[in-house]
Amino acid sequence: MRQGLVFLSCVWALAVGCKSEPLGVEGWAEAQRAAAESVCGCASALGRSVESCFEDYDTSEYGESYVCVEEGLAVEPEAIAHIDCVAESFWKLDRCTSSDSCEEDKVERCIDQHEVRVLRCPSGFAVFGYAQQLCLDRHEVARDPVKRYLDAVVRQHGYSADWRTCVRPVFEEYEFYVRDPAVCAVPHIDRYNECVRTGDGDCERLLTPTFSCPSLPQELLDWQATCFELD
Repeated sequence: MRQGLVFLSCVWALAVGCKSEPLGVEGWAEAQRAAAESVCGCASALGRSVESCFEDYDTSEYGESYVCVEEGLAVEPEAIAHIDCVAESFWKLDRCTSSDSCEEDKVERCIDQHEVRVLRCPSGFAVFGYAQQLCLDRHEVARDPVKRYLDAVVRQHGYSADWRTCVRPVFEEYEFYVRDPAVCAVPHIDRYNECVRTGDGDCERLLTPTFSCPSLPQELLDWQATCFELD
């Protein structure tokens, strides 16, 4: 009987022209948007902050996330199984919270079910995860390259606060020339610094990718050297 009902449901879906929600990277991004709109629409109806709701779903960073997922898949294509699974779960979350009535208990239950489904998605794609996180870190550095560069190198080399104070105004004036070297190198320097902090094995190898990063202009390197006199 159950099999017969499933068959009839499938026939009905074909008859009315239904189609499954898209998967892949595009489907993953589209599903997150749809789920965020449904969940945050309910948040508004329940008198909650819509702004903080959308922040929880990182709706302002879909572009970055999309690019970084593609970067991860380029080095480990098999991770698409995880992306498809997460997309399916977001589509289910969208359907679960897009009804006319937004009952608080129901919304929380929908979110809890989504989180459990995601935890059960295929995992273990370490190469994908590493490449994706490096990409996200580069975008984060690009939002404030001077601060992030100085944070990283001060921690790496133990430079003083006086050195940082000396360097920063000039670097901020020429931020355009700092951006590319910082975006390339800082994520790796951060990993090196954390490795040193935890004493986790051979840390120097983590700096190898920085050797192929663009260098700061000679004028900024000279200014750094001048500020060393204060260190």
